[in-house]
Amino acid sequence: MKQIFYLAVFFTLFAHPFIQGKEQTTYVYDKEIEGKHSKITWNLEEKDKDLEIKGEDDKGATSITLSDHEAKNFKFEAKDKKNSYSIQKKQGHLVLETAGSETKGFNIGNSPWVQEFAFSLKPFILSSKKTYSFTIVDPKRLNSHKMVATKQYDEKIELNKKEIEAVRVKVTLAGMKKMFWSAALWYDKKTGAMLRYQANEGPHTPLTTITLSS
Repeated sequence: MKQIFYLAVFFTLFAHPFIQGKEQTTYVYDKEIEGKHSKITWNLEEKDKDLEIKGEDDKGATSITLSDHEAKNFKFEAKDKKNSYSIQKKQGHLVLETAGSETKGFNIGNSPWVQEFAFSLKPFILSSKKTYSFTIVDPKRLNSHKMVATKQYDEKIELNKKEIEAVRVKVTLAGMKKMFWSAALWYDKKTGAMLRYQANEGPHTPLTTITLSS
């Protein structure tokens, strides 16, 4: 189950834009684990009704297509090649293909598919709903998990020397599995943009903090 926690860490890296152009937005983030820092860069571009997202860090490159804030396809090209994979949504089914040529399908019915937490959760953050259920895929173990995002409370946080009114959200596995892992996320209450993320990758792993750079 460790890979799902890595996905939560790696793909929850979006918030207020650092650099913004007319058609393309670039996001720069700082990822910190036990005092070690790394940089993650994402480029977003609107194409028709879709949002194309391309990211890169020291582990590889990611391509995501969102339609109405929900994923249509997701591709990760790892630098080591062996951990690369892709996922596509087709009429209530998800199709996962790995670098090892393994293929598996998941029937998720009407459940939303969320493989990253920032853009896909934005409508929930801006709504009056208190909880939001969705499905995420673990490409390493070739399975899927039900997840739940819960709004906890509003608070002011300091980011880049500015105080921002934020809503704190807790993301967990659904049901009894919720005791095994959780993530804390802070979103801008006005815009729905993710500001900060904190979680570990599983039991006995160090805390990872991802914060918008200035």
